[in-house]
Amino acid sequence: MLKWMVSQIDYRNAKHRLFLLAALLGFFYLLRSSEYLAIKGGRHKYALEVRDVEVFDITGSPAVNFNAASRAVITLRGSKTDQQGRGSARHLTRSGRDRVCPVFAAALLLQLAQLNQLRPADPICSFNRSRMLKAEELSKTLKAVASGVGVDPQRISCHALHSGGASALIAGGADSTTIKLHERWKSNVFQRYTQYSQDVGVPLAAMMAGKSDLSPEVTSNTRHHGVHASTRV
Repeated sequence: MLKWMVSQIDYRNAKHRLFLLAALLGFFYLLRSSEYLAIKGGRHKYALEVRDVEVFDITGSPAVNFNAASRAVITLRGSKTDQQGRGSARHLTRSGRDRVCPVFAAALLLQLAQLNQLRPADPICSFNRSRMLKAEELSKTLKAVASGVGVDPQRISCHALHSGGASALIAGGADSTTIKLHERWKSNVFQRYTQYSQDVGVPLAAMMAGKSDLSPEVTSNTRHHGVHASTRV
């Protein structure tokens, strides 16, 4: 589905770009809707802001343009699984696919934010300073895409990006510990004995890019690893 979106959208249309880039961000970083979209008519305090998204070149310096970008980092300042608001950063490198790629998504979201004159504390997935992309809007778009590629749209929602990303990691060969770290597993016991580092995220985007169809089936392997992959809300 994501590959279809990448090939079909009108890149001259800023609205189309925002829908695609938000979908890519949600998929690769396993984001919950409240972490980057407006839900139930409002914005959560921990929703990703412009200042929370960074793109770096191979030397570790801020990338001056997309061609120089090699790594994208998002900083999550809180979530349902981080009620204390400690925050955490997630690093991903290029996927090896030109546009089904987290670095592509992050770099172009920052460009779009500049075009829309967003401020550092504005939500990154916004049409302008006063209008944030809603989960219902992205869900409606995903359902339309599903129909276009022969997938039952009733089984697709924004949650399909999160669960589809987890399923793609499993299909790509990621172990359960890596997936739990990248997904920010909520178990305090698990977090106590594990730590996410930049190196953990290096191979993940390449694993996921080839499995970006958001297949709604729940595989036995997914169940075995303990990652919920159903696309139902």
